[in-house]
Amino acid sequence: GGKYRPNELSNQFHERLENVEQRFHRRINRIKERAGNAKAFAEEELLEVREEIRHIRRIAKSSVKSTVKKLKNPKHMRLRDKAAYMLGVVNVVVMTGVACGWPHLYHLYHAIATLILIPTRLVQYKLVNWHYFLLDFCYYANAILLASLWCFNDSPRAFTIAFGFSCGPLLWAVAAFRNSLVFHSLDKCISAFIHISPPLCAALLRFIPNSKVNPEERVPFFEYMWQSFAVYLVWAVLYYIKVFVFSLDKVKDGRRLTLFTWLMDSSSVVRKICFRFQEHTRPLVFIAGHAVFFNVCIAVSWLLYHSMELTTTIVLVMAALCVWNGGNFYFEVFARRYESELVKSLAKHSNNVAEGAATSPKSQ
Repeated sequence: GGKYRPNELSNQFHERLENVEQRFHRRINRIKERAGNAKAFAEEELLEVREEIRHIRRIAKSSVKSTVKKLKNPKHMRLRDKAAYMLGVVNVVVMTGVACGWPHLYHLYHAIATLILIPTRLVQYKLVNWHYFLLDFCYYANAILLASLWCFNDSPRAFTIAFGFSCGPLLWAVAAFRNSLVFHSLDKCISAFIHISPPLCAALLRFIPNSKVNPEERVPFFEYMWQSFAVYLVWAVLYYIKVFVFSLDKVKDGRRLTLFTWLMDSSSVVRKICFRFQEHTRPLVFIAGHAVFFNVCIAVSWLLYHSMELTTTIVLVMAALCVWNGGNFYFEVFARRYESELVKSLAKHSNNVAEGAATSPKSQ
């Protein structure tokens, strides 16, 4: 009589199992509820943070627009241009003084000026969506020169590549893109600096004894070419992927201005060549043409690497061309504008004199 029947044992087992299942489900529900509350709290906090970020962005944009609007005021524009003119002249004087008086220290001045001017241009271009220009090869070449001086200064081959970039494509770009030394334009002064100062710096380090680098005396031509091109390819591939793959829509609809879109809107030889091909192949044609220009300039720079006289001559010619282009701007563009304003001022003055004479007592 004290033993359990099988049915009773089965019922008790099922009751206990149901109790365990119920307790388990209650715990799961409590965990889900707590997780739901935590998720809701996290989402609420995230929304508040996002709203705060948007608010900060609105304030920043408003501040930038207000600053830009003030800078476009004629009074502020004249003050800005005067300041740029002064800094441009001072920069040329200091560059010349250091290069002639302390050539073994010019790389220090070049590095400091580069680390000031390029971030200034980044801020300047970011405001007008031109910052993709800083992906161009000339900035890569400037970075390679700085890296060879401060990160790989114990590697003669790193300096050789930097010399090729500086005294090759960078130097000849002065003629290709008509860089001009226009003192009152900060933008043009920065462009002139990043194309003229690196070749000058590399030339001084190559031919003037210094403790910074130990350049090779002779470099085989084909070794010089393929090593330079290998480092160039790193830029070319990354540039193509960034500009023509990931950011193609922004480039196409004009949200981002690049060297490619600028050339395609100009009357340049590059545009004429690219427009002989279908639209989807033009970026590839552009990069191929860029690579041809690079290799031609590198081949010429190999000659410069082995001749101080030739390097000095070419650097001086390109610097003079930069000044000549600046003179053309002042006398062809600026002078005409000044002459037009002068004629208007004289005409206004003559009219005032004529009106005064007509209303004077003697004329009546």
